[in-house]
Amino acid sequence: MKVSVALCTYNGAAFLKEQLQSIAQQSILPDELIIGDDGSTDNTISIIQAFQANASFPVTLIQHSRRLGVKANFFETIHACSGQIVFLADQDDVWKPNKIEEQLQLFQGDNVAFTFTNAELSNASQSLFDIHFPFRIQRYYNHERLLTSLTQKNMVTGATAALRKDFFERYYPFPTTELSDNILHDSQLHLLAILDPTVTTAFTSKSLMTYRVHSGQQVGIDTTKQGIGAVKRNRTNYIQSFVDWADLQTQLAELVGATAEDKTLIGSFRAFCLGRLSNSSWILRLVFLVSNFKTYVRLRLSKEILRDLLP
Repeated sequence: MKVSVALCTYNGAAFLKEQLQSIAQQSILPDELIIGDDGSTDNTISIIQAFQANASFPVTLIQHSRRLGVKANFFETIHACSGQIVFLADQDDVWKPNKIEEQLQLFQGDNVAFTFTNAELSNASQSLFDIHFPFRIQRYYNHERLLTSLTQKNMVTGATAALRKDFFERYYPFPTTELSDNILHDSQLHLLAILDPTVTTAFTSKSLMTYRVHSGQQVGIDTTKQGIGAVKRNRTNYIQSFVDWADLQTQLAELVGATAEDKTLIGSFRAFCLGRLSNSSWILRLVFLVSNFKTYVRLRLSKEILRDLLP
């Protein structure tokens, strides 16, 4: 199985060497590394060219003539890959030596289209702190992928992801809408894989990389207490964000030809959120309970995940 790595860069000179070295030290080397640069003005290009000259596998550098942004850069770089499996890579992380070897094992059967892993988090100086895909959500994800994605929203870090190229090309180029423009490449690809009835997803709880959090990163996790709690402090905005998330999934469900059951679940979840948003009366809640009983039971069973959304 031919393996590609799609690495996107933009002014990443501070940490890029370490990431490139970690890819070069894999127990199973990639067949190619495709790098999409989005107009770097620091030493990023010279670092790439030096690595390119000595790498034991082909390295292709694509320099875009205009700024694309993170999402479009990743989509174009993935499209340029020729491997059957494409690993996504950020410019400022560090892969563990067995990442490719371990994650390839998740592609058991042709219907596994998208995989992701846990990651250790570090600050700019590599001091580790422990934030993982929580075990309780991992367990729930195994049998309720769509509902888990509805309630967790952006639970996949693109830097840990790998996907089948033929699955990606099925939907490339991706239609853009106001809703889809508000999410990154990783969330959109994960949602497509969940909603497409012909494929499935897989993950491992193993931490196969170190995800670096620093002030200069393009996008990423906000680990400050202020960042984590900011949205939840405004209850209306918090619940509205889930309504918008459900609306996006409705659009993607039409794109992939999702099952009627999945479409119903999305619609029911949206109605549930709207009910919480409007502080509807007990009569309206009873109407919802009767008309969406199965979904409501599933939501109640997942109260650990839903938290603030539940009555």
